[in-house]
Order: sequence, then C-alpha cells, then structure tokens
Amino acid sequence: MKNLFFTLKAKVLIWAVLTFIICVLALVFSQNALSFMPKAEFTIVIDAGHGGVDVKLGQ
Repeated sequence: MKNLFFTLKAKVLIWAVLTFIICVLALVFSQNALSFMPKAEFTIVIDAGHGGVDVKLGQ
C-alpha cells in the first residue's frame, strides 16, 4: 500500500512542476511580446474638472 501512495504523490508532484513551468514560460513570452509594442504617440487624459488650471498658456 505504501508504494501506491508514493506513486500518486510522485504523479501529483510532476503535474505541479509541469504546470508551474508552463505558467512561467507563458508569463515570460507574454512579457516579451508586450515589450515590442510601439509606444503611443499621444496620451489621452480625462480630467474630472474639479477646479484649478490644467494648462497655463503664455508661459
């Protein structure tokens, strides 16, 4: 009976390690894909308009 327990425990450990490796690889490749995206030319900012001057003209 002890051998059956060890076999199941080894299978669970192998699946856990494989799942971890696959997740890490997916994260690394997704970060590399995102780093090659071109930088945006403009940034759009939505202001709630709660007072104050946003842009000082003439300076």
